[in-house]
Amino acid sequence: MRTIIRFVLGAIAAVNLSFIWTVGQTGLSQTNKNLCELWASMRKAVPESLPGLPEYQNCEFERLLVYGALAASAAIISWFAIEVLLWALKRRRKASQQDTELRIGMTMRELQAQHEQASALREHTEELRRQREAEQRAVPLIAQRPRLKCSFSMHDTGCIKPNTPYNEVLLVNGLQRIKQTNCTWFRLRVDAEGGNITDCHGRLISIKRGGAELLSGENPPLPFTHSSEPDGGATIHEGVSEFLDLLGVLYDQRIALAVPLNRRSTSIHWEDMFSLSGSYEIKVAITAPSVAAVPIELVLHWNLQPNTAKIEIKNQQRESAPLQITVGSSIDFYDVVRDRPRINSLVKLFKIRVENMERSRAISGVRVLITGVSTMTSGFRFPWVLADNLQISAGDHEMIPFAKYEEWREPEKQPSPIASDTIEIVVPQSDRFRLLGIEEEHVLQVRCTGIDVPPADAAIKLSVTSGRIQIERI
Repeated sequence: MRTIIRFVLGAIAAVNLSFIWTVGQTGLSQTNKNLCELWASMRKAVPESLPGLPEYQNCEFERLLVYGALAASAAIISWFAIEVLLWALKRRRKASQQDTELRIGMTMRELQAQHEQASALREHTEELRRQREAEQRAVPLIAQRPRLKCSFSMHDTGCIKPNTPYNEVLLVNGLQRIKQTNCTWFRLRVDAEGGNITDCHGRLISIKRGGAELLSGENPPLPFTHSSEPDGGATIHEGVSEFLDLLGVLYDQRIALAVPLNRRSTSIHWEDMFSLSGSYEIKVAITAPSVAAVPIELVLHWNLQPNTAKIEIKNQQRESAPLQITVGSSIDFYDVVRDRPRINSLVKLFKIRVENMERSRAISGVRVLITGVSTMTSGFRFPWVLADNLQISAGDHEMIPFAKYEEWREPEKQPSPIASDTIEIVVPQSDRFRLLGIEEEHVLQVRCTGIDVPPADAAIKLSVTSGRIQIERI
């Protein structure tokens, strides 16, 4: 149908173009005249073939020709517009079809990529599941292999045994005599995990002071406390701790190692090994034939005073405790006492800084006290309470007064650089003065406690050099 319409429109266009051509050649008047003559001759010549042909007296074909040409032109323009519209629609439809095909292709590729990703994820998940199952199958095998664990803490009552009787063997006139004294006995806690471990032994691997080795390559044994074996070995049962004897701090200012007398080498100076004050690095190893050896490194802080001796694990971080104690001699740690002004001297009130290391929790019920002084071994009752029932906000601190000392403003201009021969320990709510002489160093054992937090301990050394007080933590 569309083809016929296009043929008719083409014929009309051809006739119209012929007419335009004719008009252009002879003119509209001549064409009208010719048509009038043609009409009259047709009525005369063939009246039988055209019986109904009327007589056209006006003979105004020129108007009809113009109207017909205009109609033909309108039809041609309409046909051309329709053809252009159809061409545009066809082109648009084709472009839309191509876009749809492209989108379908992209969607298919995306679906394929998602499918590949899902497949890879399933494979990865399956691989993880297989690994987890393999690990779970291996856990019983690992759990069947027991291991040793060694620990120490000054707050463990099993590791610290004060007022322990100690029998010392002395040789008098060629005869052995037993001398009994009391001491604070230090032990290591040893546990078994994953099963019982037999034939366990302790070895003293190293003792150093100032980096110098004191054992000279010897590895003497250390006995377990309740060992029934001649060599001091023991069986460690899972869930039941055993204790390895390490040393005793005698109350006559000596230290006795737990190494059996018959296992001590004559090349080691056992009696005077701890005759000097300082920090001693001690390394011990727990061994057994069926498991790996477990070493532990300790530091003994020894200032020749039995009540201040302290052992801690080497490199143990103090920052792990919520409460931290800091001291010093700088201006950050003292105030000048103004109630007794002097022209040539200053009375300085030194303070302990107690800080709450928690970042989201206040610590209440904070108590700061002195539990011992190295130069006061008897005749004094401890603790001395420096502060009580404090509350320290998270990340905040409190400054606790604890010592007073008088210093010259210009000691070089005085006959003696020392303005005062005593250090006063400030103890609130007490009617007694606690005075320490400056002739010797004093080590104060300070403890800080709080509700629901472990206590913080610090050994603070007080000394006077050239008339200036020195305060440091050791």
